[in-house]
Amino acid sequence: MKNTFRTNTIALAMLFCLLCTCLLGGCFKETDSVETDFIGTYRSSFVDAQNETDDISFTLTVNEDGTFSLTRKNGETKWLEFSGDYKSYTKNGKKELLCVAQEDDDSTWNPYFVVSMLDDGTLMAVPATNSKKDSLPGIYETTYATTAFGKGSNGLITLVLFEKE
Repeated sequence: MKNTFRTNTIALAMLFCLLCTCLLGGCFKETDSVETDFIGTYRSSFVDAQNETDDISFTLTVNEDGTFSLTRKNGETKWLEFSGDYKSYTKNGKKELLCVAQEDDDSTWNPYFVVSMLDDGTLMAVPATNSKKDSLPGIYETTYATTAFGKGSNGLITLVLFEKE
């Protein structure tokens, strides 16, 4: 009877240790930074609006320090470059970053966009669309829409897919 009790006690203690290890391992995994999945440099593999020469491309760099940079090129010419901070968001296991550019001195427009990671590791970026008003006193007033990625010949760029370098 003592051997059975001792065997059961040892088996129960081993089971308890195994459960504690699994549970604690799960807790530590949850505390890993969500952003680390996004850290790196990415090049655009798809842009949903292009110029006649299909020459618009983007480079997105996500840094460990909570910052990002985005560069747009038309062919070899750098057309747009901005940087800023990002915040992470996770819902139902899907991870997203909200990237907001730093305030520009000569404009109150701060472009921003959301980056989601697709199942295959591709990043999908969707920009916010903002409107601006331009006017010359007494001559004209116009309102136009713009996005963080700008536009191509055929319209606003509303979706960019990125592949990790």
